Amino acid sequence: MHFKEVYKKRIKGCHFLFKKMNENDLMKESSFELEYNFLAERMINYGNTWLYSSNLYPNKLLSNDIDYYVNTFLSILFPFLTVQGKKEFQNLLPQFFEPQ
Repeated sequence: MHFKEVYKKRIKGCHFLFKKMNENDLMKESSFELEYNFLAERMINYGNTWLYSSNLYPNKLLSNDIDYYVNTFLSILFPFLTVQGKKEFQNLLPQFFEPQ
């Protein structure tokens, strides 16, 4: 029962984030009714599993590894961002957009 309540709160937290991002013209409106529900599910599922998966490969979790997983988590939102949201994202993580 406890985990179900925590799960519901995390989903509500995602929807709160989406609402605030919409209000600030950082995130597009959903294209279909369940789109943001599915997005929240993906974010929660990734958040639940990244720590486990990070321990499958390296022997020790380093700060660079944590940065990688946090940035991967943030990148889930990128396709849903407005032009302004994408500019903000690029300001936050310019290294993603530098030529390699």
